[in-house]
Amino acid sequence: MQPCYVYNRTLHRYLDIPNIKDYFWKLYEKLPGFTDPLLWEIENSAIKPGVPEKVTGLETTSTSISTITIQWHTPSNTECLQGYLVCWSLVDGDDNGCATQTRHEHATRNLTGLTQCSRYSISVTVVSSSNDYSEATNTTAFSNPPLRRVSNVQALETSTTSFLVEWDLLTEDTECLVDYAVCWEITGTFLNNCSSHPLDLAPAMNFTGLENCATYTFTLTARDESGESAANTISAVLPLTPGNVSSLETQSVGPSVLATWTPPSYRPECVMQYEICWGSSPDDHNCAVQENSVTTFDITELTPCSEYVVGVRALGQPDNSSRVNTTANTGEFDNLPGEFIAVA
Repeated sequence: MQPCYVYNRTLHRYLDIPNIKDYFWKLYEKLPGFTDPLLWEIENSAIKPGVPEKVTGLETTSTSISTITIQWHTPSNTECLQGYLVCWSLVDGDDNGCATQTRHEHATRNLTGLTQCSRYSISVTVVSSSNDYSEATNTTAFSNPPLRRVSNVQALETSTTSFLVEWDLLTEDTECLVDYAVCWEITGTFLNNCSSHPLDLAPAMNFTGLENCATYTFTLTARDESGESAANTISAVLPLTPGNVSSLETQSVGPSVLATWTPPSYRPECVMQYEICWGSSPDDHNCAVQENSVTTFDITELTPCSEYVVGVRALGQPDNSSRVNTTANTGEFDNLPGEFIAVA
């Protein structure tokens, strides 16, 4: 931006400015400091500065019902700055207005008396001392109070395949509230389903036909025309506790024991893994975990001619079944296939 040019009793020779001959100024007074007579006659008008630099960083700092507060950064060159022109208009209506403020005021403006819960287009323009205007800097904002976060969200199991999700209704700053958004997914799938929940209904939503043994994520937000509140997200798990294994049997081959069992008949799909434990006493035992598709386990390197307790349980998430136990006696030597050590 070119500087402002103010002519009083001092002569400035702007010889380096292009097209200087196109700008004129009349001086009829001999300038002090010169010994020779001097009369400069420059016709027409003074040199005009360029278009002012526009403001930056225009943003909304706060809103409430029918009020919007904005602020901005002043131009880097303020030599010609005289003030600002702040204008606002309703995006979908006739409410509009403008106000000026001087360079000596803070670079902020509080717009009051606005139409409630409405979207406004706001602009700030720099006005120079030569009455030139910068390019306008624009933003949009809503005349509404900030949305509050939904609280006390909980999921209650109502059956093996359904949840009832409940939350507390908002009671403050609800003048512009439109609805609640309720979203859900099987955790980790990123396949969100969302529903609008009207304000005149009880703060609860029933979800049925859900997959058993799955973790679900539920997200609640409050919404108005400007967007949505901060989310409140919870996770809930349908019952994942499988039943007990059945038909646990052992057969000994020398100092080894082969354990076999049948998967639980109750919620077999909830079995994540099987845990197999064995030991000669409660204080001396070992455990191993294997995938849920295998229902046999070979226990090796046992002490010959000893009695062991062997137990198997189904592991779920987060709960596990009870352990089913039996006993097995190891032999002294390896036996031929099909030969079993009798259990006393």
